[in-house]
Amino acid sequence: MRRDRFNLTALTLISLRGLVVAAVVVAAMASARAQPYELSTIPVPSDISMEVGGMTILPDNRLAVATRHGAIWLVENPTSGSGDIPHYHRFAQGLQEPLGLAYQDGSFYAAQRGELTRVADTDGDDQADLYETVVAWPMSGNHHAYSYGPEILPDGRFWLTFNLDSPSGGMTRDSSLVKWRGWTVLVSPQGNLQPFATGLKAPAGFGLNAGGDMFISENDGRWIGSGWISHVEKGDFLGHPAGLRWKDEPKSPVTMKQGPQDIPGDGRPMFQVATDIPAFKLPAVWLPDGIMGTATLDILADTTDGRFGPFSEQLFVGDQGRNRLFRVSLEKVKGEYQGVVFAFQDGLAAGLVRQVWAPDGSMLLGYTDRGWPAKGEHVPLQRLRWNEKVPFEIRTIRAQPDGFVLHFTKPVAAATAKNPLAYQVQSFTYKYHKDYGSPTIRHQSCPIRGVKLSSDRKQARIAIDSLRRYYIHEITTSGIESQEGEPLAHDTGYYTLNRIPEGKALSNSEMVTSPQKLPGPVTEPTEDPPKERTSLRTDKMVTERPASWGDGANVTIELGTKPGLRYDMPSFTVPRNSRVKLVFKNADDLAHNVVFVSPGSKRSVAREATKLGLRARKKGYIPETDAVLFHTALVQPGQSQTIYFEAPSQTGSYPYICTVPGHWRTMQGKMIVSQP
Repeated sequence: MRRDRFNLTALTLISLRGLVVAAVVVAAMASARAQPYELSTIPVPSDISMEVGGMTILPDNRLAVATRHGAIWLVENPTSGSGDIPHYHRFAQGLQEPLGLAYQDGSFYAAQRGELTRVADTDGDDQADLYETVVAWPMSGNHHAYSYGPEILPDGRFWLTFNLDSPSGGMTRDSSLVKWRGWTVLVSPQGNLQPFATGLKAPAGFGLNAGGDMFISENDGRWIGSGWISHVEKGDFLGHPAGLRWKDEPKSPVTMKQGPQDIPGDGRPMFQVATDIPAFKLPAVWLPDGIMGTATLDILADTTDGRFGPFSEQLFVGDQGRNRLFRVSLEKVKGEYQGVVFAFQDGLAAGLVRQVWAPDGSMLLGYTDRGWPAKGEHVPLQRLRWNEKVPFEIRTIRAQPDGFVLHFTKPVAAATAKNPLAYQVQSFTYKYHKDYGSPTIRHQSCPIRGVKLSSDRKQARIAIDSLRRYYIHEITTSGIESQEGEPLAHDTGYYTLNRIPEGKALSNSEMVTSPQKLPGPVTEPTEDPPKERTSLRTDKMVTERPASWGDGANVTIELGTKPGLRYDMPSFTVPRNSRVKLVFKNADDLAHNVVFVSPGSKRSVAREATKLGLRARKKGYIPETDAVLFHTALVQPGQSQTIYFEAPSQTGSYPYICTVPGHWRTMQGKMIVSQP
C-alpha cells in the first residue's frame, strides 16, 4: 500500500520554525510534569495549512483531520506514544469547507456547505477516489451558511446542524434564507433527511453525553443572552425564532403554533417566555459570556474510564474565542437536565474548534485561528494528557431542596470547608430579546444558612436562602484547602437550576451555622436592582466637550470597526498635550469599546478585564487600573460614542484595545503621540 507521507524529521532539520516548535514542546513538557494535566503541541510541517474543521480517530489509531481548506489529512502516531514523531498524509482534497468528520465502515463522512459527502478509497492506495453525495440541501450562498457534522448515532443515522445566514453580509446570523437553516437534522444511511429541531443560531458544537442523549452548544447573539448547552429532542424549539419559518413544512416535527413574528422579544428572561410555548426547551447549562468564554464550540463526553482524571462522564466544552476548555457536570432532576460549568484549561494555543479522545485516553485538540478571530498563534493541533495526579477541584455540584452539595476530588481540611463564610452564592439570569447578547440581570444574593461536611470530608452540603428556579447560581468558595493544604484549582461553578429537587431540608442541628445572624428569605425582585456605580474616575470617559477648550478640539479622530474583530484604523498620530475628540462608530454586530492604555500594559489590562466576572458588562469591561488612560463605554452594534481627552504629555506609542474578553488580540491599534 503506497503512502505519500510528510516526514517531520527531515522537515525539522531544515526548518527553523520546526526547530523552534520542537524546543517549545520539550520545554512545555518539562515544566508540566508536576501539573495534573500536560498540554503539548503536536508538530505539523510548516508547509501544511491546517485549520481544523473536524477530527476523528480511525480503527488503526491514526488521527484524521478535515480542514477548512477542504482537505482530509491522516496523521500517524499523533501522540508520539512510541517515541516516533507524527507523519502526515493527505488523503483527500477539494471539499468545500468541511466542518466535521466521521468514519464508519471504511468511509469518511463530512458535511460540506451543501451536502453530506461520503469519501472513500476503493483501490487500497490510501488515497480518496470516491466522493459520493449522501444527501444535499438548499444553499443560500451566504458566507455564514455553515453546515456542521456529522455525528454518527448508535442507530447509524447521521446527525448534522445548520448555521443561520447573515442577510446583510455581516455577522448577525439572524435569518433562515433557505431550508433548514437554524435547524438540526438527522440523515438515514440511505440519504433521507429528517428535520429534528429548530431554534438554533450557530450550533457548531454538538455531541452525545455518556448516556447517549443529544446536546447542542450555542454562543451569544441575537435572542441568545449568553452561551449555553442544551439537551435536544425531536420537535424542540431552542430559542432563536428564525428557523420557525419552516415549521409548517411537511417533514417538520415542530408543532408549535407560533411563527418567527410571534416570539416576544421584550427582554423578559427566557424562562418566562417559555412558559407559554410548550415546545420551548430551555438550556441545560448556561455558560456565562465573558466569564466562561465568548464562542462555545465542541462537546466531548469523558468516556475514557478514568484515564483522563476524576471526571468520568462529564462533558468537556471548547471555546473558540477565548481558547479555553470548560467542564460541565449534568444531572437529571424531575426528568430535566441541569448542571454546573467550571473552568478547566486555559492557555490553549489558538481557537479551539474540535476535540477527540486518543486511544491512550488523552485529548487531542484541533484549532482554527484565522477567519474566526481568536487568541493565540497558528498552532493546528495540541494534546492534553492527564499525569495521573489528582487535581484538587470541585468535581461536581448537585442541587438539593435547600441548596447544593459540593463534591470534591480530595478530602478537604475540615476547618476550611465547614465554615459558612467560605461560601458565597448569588443568582442571576439574562434578557431574552432580539438584541445581540445580554447583560446579566435580576441579581440576588443567596445567604448561607449553614454547612454540613460529610464524614469522608469530600462533600460539603450548603443550605441557602432564596433558591430560584430557572436562574444561574454562581457558587464561589473562599479559602477551602485539601487536607494536604492545596488550594482549589478552580473555586467557582455556575449552576443552572431548572428544577429544585424534592427531599428533606437540613435542620440547624445537622449543620454548622455562622455565629452571626444571617438574613432570612429574600423575595424575588420584579425590577432590576440599581445599576452598580463604577469606581473609575469620570475624567477617563468625558462625553461632553470641556468648557475650558474654548475653540474646540485640536484633533478629531473617527475610529470605526471592520469584519474580523478589528478597528478600521491601525494607528493615528496626535501632538502631545493636544485636545482630542474621538468619535467611535461601531459598524459591527458585536458590542465593542475603545480603551487607551499606558505603553506595555495592554496584555495586563485585558487580563484584568476578564476577572470582572458578573460585574463585567455593567462596567463596560473596563477594569479598575491606573493603566487605563481613557475609554469609551461598551458601544452596541450600529451605535457610536464621542469622547474627549487631552493627549499624554510624553511622546510615544499608546495602545488602544477592545477589552471585551477575547477581542483584544486582534482588535487593537496605536495612538502615536508626537512633538507638536
